[in-house]
Amino acid sequence: MLRKSEGSSAIGTHGKVSYGITDILSGQTYFSLDVLGRGHIQGALGLFRGFENKNVIELYGGYGYDTNLYLPLNISVGVNLSL
Repeated sequence: MLRKSEGSSAIGTHGKVSYGITDILSGQTYFSLDVLGRGHIQGALGLFRGFENKNVIELYGGYGYDTNLYLPLNISVGVNLSL
């Protein structure tokens, strides 16, 4: 199962792609960039569960990289829960 979402506003843009590797295991990539030059990219593995009414619960954990035009590269670790 391939799912994607994207969005933008006056101050930035973001996008996410997740792919179901098996019936419960999935991979996800996420990116964002704003008008101040701050960016974030993240890769994660996670678990998901689909329901009959087309709702999906996802829980991801992974590593991300933050960057800024004026600051050195930072590394962040986080968990993403989307319902």
